[in-house]
Amino acid sequence: MERQPEVEVYLRGCPAERVLAWVRETVGPLAGPFDCGAATAHHPTAGAVVLTPGIEGGPFLGVWFNTPAGPWATDVECARAAAAALGCVARCDPSREHPELPPGADVWLEVSGGVERLVAWEPDAEPGAAADRRGM
Repeated sequence: MERQPEVEVYLRGCPAERVLAWVRETVGPLAGPFDCGAATAHHPTAGAVVLTPGIEGGPFLGVWFNTPAGPWATDVECARAAAAALGCVARCDPSREHPELPPGADVWLEVSGGVERLVAWEPDAEPGAAADRRGM
């Protein structure tokens, strides 16, 4: 699969400090933090990693990797790795691995406890309680 130029995941149930420790383990040392309004940017050797709390007014922490140093080719690979390493709920855009979904569909891949499912974005719903769009 072709590598995405940037990768983004949304994490629930994991403190930002723990996420940053995982990012450092994965992409190496980070410079920063640099204040970006509601977000905080950190810079690895090349590119940037931006953490944004309160995505959609809910409990998710957005983690955007704009760096070639990341080991994941896609959002889905990163979500799987984050959920496994951090023991949290990870959501991402599933479209690269689910080309049957129309562009812009309000469907997200949720990874939690080794289970993957396509869900509608409901930031306040309990993990696994979001409305399934398609069983996996």
